[in-house]
Amino acid sequence: MPEGPEKVTVPLDQSLYMLHPYNAALVSTKTKDGQNNVLTIAWIIPTSINPPLLTISIRKERFSYKAIQETGEFVVNIPTFDMAEKVIRAGRITGKEIDKFAELGLTPRKAKMVNAPKIEECVAHIECKLWKTFEAGDHNLIVGEIMAAEVVEGYFSKTWDITKFRPCQHTGKQFFTTCSLEAVEIKF
Repeated sequence: MPEGPEKVTVPLDQSLYMLHPYNAALVSTKTKDGQNNVLTIAWIIPTSINPPLLTISIRKERFSYKAIQETGEFVVNIPTFDMAEKVIRAGRITGKEIDKFAELGLTPRKAKMVNAPKIEECVAHIECKLWKTFEAGDHNLIVGEIMAAEVVEGYFSKTWDITKFRPCQHTGKQFFTTCSLEAVEIKF
């Protein structure tokens, strides 16, 4: 059997980026004192269907991490690719020192089931209550129980209509991409 192309070693601290692209999301929180904040998260995984759970991976020192631990609530907001600059900036500045909503030109709106705000400019929102937190190295895993979900009409029906929705996908560091405008159904 002929050998394939030569493979090179990837440093372990870069190996996780080999799993990208991931859809980037803007996670919004509200502190117990009522301050809104937003954080960029790309490491999100579906965790359970019954009950509906998702998991985000977040550094313990993040301002939003403290807000989630204090209030037990957050909203995962799904941005479009044209929001990529706001998405990267939301992850590079801290809400401890500035109002990220104002700084990024984002509009907080009342969520249906939680006190954390949803972000008007995003196409979809998944409202969560903290279910459990797990320590995992330099990040913690925040498991949220989904309490409500909504999307712009016509963008999603069991799957995304990518002729309408261009996801903001993070490929690593400050790089983003989106998927093509064609989805192919694989039948087996």
